[in-house]
Amino acid sequence: MRRDAWYLPAVIIIVAAAVRFHKLETHFLWIDEGTSWYIAKFLSLNNIWADRIYAGHFPFYFLFLKFWIMVFGDSEFSLRLPSLIPSIFSLIVFFNISKLLLKANIARHWSLFIFSFSVYGLTLAQEVRMYSAALLFFCLWIFFLIKIIKDYPRYSILYSCSLFLFLLNGSVCIIPYLGVLSFLFFKFKNKIYRRISFLTIFVLIPFLFLYSSILSRSLNIEMECYYLKHQFALKTQLLNMIGWVLRFFKDITGFSEMSFYDLPYSLTLIYFVIFVLFAILSVFGLLKLSKEHKRIGLTLMLVSFLSLSLSYKFESRYFFHLLPFIAIGWGDTMARLYERSKKIAMLFILLWGCLYINDTILYFKIPKSAWGNIADYIEENESIQDEIWLLPDFSLGAFSYYYDGESTVAGIGLGGMPTIDKESGIWYIVWSNSKLPWVGGVLAIEADRFLKRYLYLKSDLEMSRYFVTKNGEVELHHYIPR
Repeated sequence: MRRDAWYLPAVIIIVAAAVRFHKLETHFLWIDEGTSWYIAKFLSLNNIWADRIYAGHFPFYFLFLKFWIMVFGDSEFSLRLPSLIPSIFSLIVFFNISKLLLKANIARHWSLFIFSFSVYGLTLAQEVRMYSAALLFFCLWIFFLIKIIKDYPRYSILYSCSLFLFLLNGSVCIIPYLGVLSFLFFKFKNKIYRRISFLTIFVLIPFLFLYSSILSRSLNIEMECYYLKHQFALKTQLLNMIGWVLRFFKDITGFSEMSFYDLPYSLTLIYFVIFVLFAILSVFGLLKLSKEHKRIGLTLMLVSFLSLSLSYKFESRYFFHLLPFIAIGWGDTMARLYERSKKIAMLFILLWGCLYINDTILYFKIPKSAWGNIADYIEENESIQDEIWLLPDFSLGAFSYYYDGESTVAGIGLGGMPTIDKESGIWYIVWSNSKLPWVGGVLAIEADRFLKRYLYLKSDLEMSRYFVTKNGEVELHHYIPR
């Protein structure tokens, strides 16, 4: 690569970093972020370990966040900084991956541009969760995987360290791990691949107890939700799989959920066709890579999508490990298009650019949550002995981060119902996503119906408000005793 070929990548990375820093502290924490803060802030080290294993996560990110808060505080900016920093380093690592996989500079630059400015990546960079760090260590792992295949055993230690750091992020890493292991097993007869396979398995050994604990809980827990009850209905399962796959491609293509609000049906179909087209282009680009590199990306995709048939919950952010390969595929396709027809290539670039700009504006314009606004409203209007009920109960973290009032706050679990004090007014807050299958499904809906019916019989509805945010509509109701 020519020395001046670093100028454009450096500009892309610097601008992308600036975008990630923009308004880092202005979005209210949403439920998952609030949960991260609450666990790190109030739980002891022993309780963090037990709580996170029970919830199906590894505790390491939350333990790190606890010590981070002790040193740097728990402002929104501080809480999100541990996600933002690895996201910036991931841009540098990704560019080095693109240099190994792509021959043309234009392909490398375009793939870096896609990877850097995807709103999907921006979301991970500004969220108080482990996904941004997982993406960085995944990129490092893939980089050293390519290196170790070419020059074993020179990169063995770096390969093992990057894989170890990746696995620290927990259950979100098991699918990409199995994908890479499947890729290595395809050529198990090859001595180098066989040695790398054994090395890959060896690094997993310290985590086997944690994974077995999470798996054991998953197999024994009673999940009374719609999705699991219909898990083996082929038609339903296929529709769910297609929906999740398309949602992932929608997210990385630059389509916010808000992009589809208030659109005519015909325009929604056009949007749908566009992001399916981008998905096809990215896969086409992967198919044009060298045989070994193509196998890595396609095996990861196949294993990831097959896992949908076994999972009751698979959000688009769980596909974070596919983002580098999607960007590589796009970069390769755009370079080939540019060679054949600059006009068509520029048309695609212009189309994606317009969609990205629109989606980025929506991302910064529409808050992630409304918990800060809701907390302020209650504080201004609450009375003595009021109670605040939250459905689901794990919204307690996000709400508590902003609420400084004196009312009693109760999280409503799907198993138990609170009792009503006739002297108290009830602020009843419902996060609409609590009604989705993976949060509670039928039980969440029934709990909501029961409580509202119960409150209507004993109280008068004083006020009702709705807050539409990126991560689900929130209903706020105020009941006063009769």
